[in-house]
Amino acid sequence: MSDRPEKINLSDVHSRQVDTDLLNELRDLFVKAEEQKERYDFTWNGKAKAYFEAAAPTTKTLRAQPEESVNFEGSENLFITGDNLEALKLLQESYLGKIDMIYIDPPYNTGKDFVYQDNFKKTKKENDLSEGILDEEGDRLVKNEKSNGRYHSDWLTMIYPRLKLARNLLSDSGIIFVSIDENEIANLELLLTEIFGENNLAGTIVWDKRNPKGDSKGVSMQHEYIVAAAKNINIFSEFKEFKRPKKNAEIILNKSKEIFKKINDKFTLSDANEEYRKWINSKKDLSGGEKAYSKLDEKGNVYREVSMAAPDKPEKRSHRPLTHPLTGKQTSVPAKGWRYIDKTVLLQSFKSTIK
Repeated sequence: MSDRPEKINLSDVHSRQVDTDLLNELRDLFVKAEEQKERYDFTWNGKAKAYFEAAAPTTKTLRAQPEESVNFEGSENLFITGDNLEALKLLQESYLGKIDMIYIDPPYNTGKDFVYQDNFKKTKKENDLSEGILDEEGDRLVKNEKSNGRYHSDWLTMIYPRLKLARNLLSDSGIIFVSIDENEIANLELLLTEIFGENNLAGTIVWDKRNPKGDSKGVSMQHEYIVAAAKNINIFSEFKEFKRPKKNAEIILNKSKEIFKKINDKFTLSDANEEYRKWINSKKDLSGGEKAYSKLDEKGNVYREVSMAAPDKPEKRSHRPLTHPLTGKQTSVPAKGWRYIDKTVLLQSFKSTIK
């Protein structure tokens, strides 16, 4: 039999073959889609159960343990031991809408620890026994692959009510951080999108563990993540901000404040700048970028001098003479012009004039 496909004369209507069964299946599919108003949806086996689990009231109570506490009467801290789902439900009574930040570190669902069926406390072997995957002697009856669909669904069913209740606890400017790795990062982001809203996702912090597994079949899995979601990103942005001081920043700022406080009739701002410059240049543990902040202004703020000259493309830069805001004299224009285009320089000059 030849490997070459049979030639079909498209001008001959009798030579065209149509799979009527396939056409009928496609027709039925489109009819059903229209009837169901088909749309994008994130769902899994057990989602309804997880939804009702989040809404179900708790039958538990919190019991104080003064004998295991430190300064029980005066402490403002609360440490709860127990099932975290029940604890989240109990906290709704007193802390609804009052928490500014939540951090959780849920199981990563690697498939090697335990699964989350029923009370979410069964070991994998116990769960396999209940489902008939292992017999009483422990002999495996069915190969239990991680990709069989159970792992992700059970994890989602477990984490959904916890995230739902956690959101209820957050204040309008509150935010939650969730640690996770590659096993469930995709599902976690979809779940946070559903619970918090896509516009309220506040970003993902990536942690490079730098210890990739040597037996990886593809790209090494060496990252973990912290996914952030705000109750309301607009309100969060108005009152809060993500801020991490640069390395050695606190040391530099403390020293600058110490020197600036010495200013008096005999110790001028110029003297303070000289002492601060000598100190920062003597610090061998500071980077070149950190040492560049070698100036103090009249308010004691640390700053660095930045050249306003254009580094390249002089034909696109402004060559407009500028008036110095303090001396009132015109400054000389750099050979390649200013760093900015003429429109920007003119606008900034106008703003300086009307201040």
